[in-house]
Amino acid sequence: MRLSYQADDNSLRLTLDRETGVAQRQVTLDGYVDMGVGGRIVGIEALPQDGFDLATALGPWLKDDTASDYVSLEGGSAYIEMSVPEEADVREQIRAVPAAFAAEIDDAGRLLAISIPRHGNGYEISYPSGNQ
Repeated sequence: MRLSYQADDNSLRLTLDRETGVAQRQVTLDGYVDMGVGGRIVGIEALPQDGFDLATALGPWLKDDTASDYVSLEGGSAYIEMSVPEEADVREQIRAVPAAFAAEIDDAGRLLAISIPRHGNGYEISYPSGNQ
């Protein structure tokens, strides 16, 4: 997976290593950002949305040799793991904060990219896109 900074809307854009397809529409997905110590992003959870099939959207991600280790689909919601606690701090406190993600979808309903706002009500991601 590839994470890049998008200065125009101060977000992090997550894609597969090889982007394929062209975005035909954008969908807003409600969910949560899991935050670790020092503003480190641990992962994101996208909740089920009426009229949007997360299983279809994440199909290519779940089949990707690399991404499949970090993406899970359970109970209708999707979780993408972004980082793990440092070995010395396996009891790190993680907090989940509500967020809305912009999902770029192709004509077959597959997720091409998901944008994660760097800040929202109660959180600011400072790592990996800023100071640690």
